[in-house]
Amino acid sequence: MKKFNIILALFCIVALSSCDDFLDKQPTNAGDSAGAIQTVYDAEVMMNGINSKLRSSNYLGRNMIMYGDCKGGDLTILTAGRGLDYMYAFNHTFNSNSMSGFWTTGYNILLQLNNLIANIERIEKEGTNEDFDNVKGQALTLRGMVYFDLVRLYG
Repeated sequence: MKKFNIILALFCIVALSSCDDFLDKQPTNAGDSAGAIQTVYDAEVMMNGINSKLRSSNYLGRNMIMYGDCKGGDLTILTAGRGLDYMYAFNHTFNSNSMSGFWTTGYNILLQLNNLIANIERIEKEGTNEDFDNVKGQALTLRGMVYFDLVRLYG
């Protein structure tokens, strides 16, 4: 039994030490988020992409507008299974029904906004002649709005 334990220990040491950086691979479709924004034009392009996510049906394109009508009593669901009855009955969470798309879309937008703001602040610390104030203001405003919407629905 003692020989088996020694052999097993040696095998574990060899197996664990032979995998030096084997799994530490950069994905082939990954971009460099730290260097993606270099100019105001790059920041505006990223802001346009974020704004297009806001129009998603999981966010301002449908669900957020319908949420107010369902919760406010302006809309009555007469038959179950029409797609919005869970909102009318206050039966939704962050991982149920189509409202899970609102949660996911909101946090994906927040991830992109935080990345944009961090890159702008990095560029400003390095010293630049470009004026990022407009794009940074838009990003900070949208971040506050998305947090506010998430708190209204799930807080």
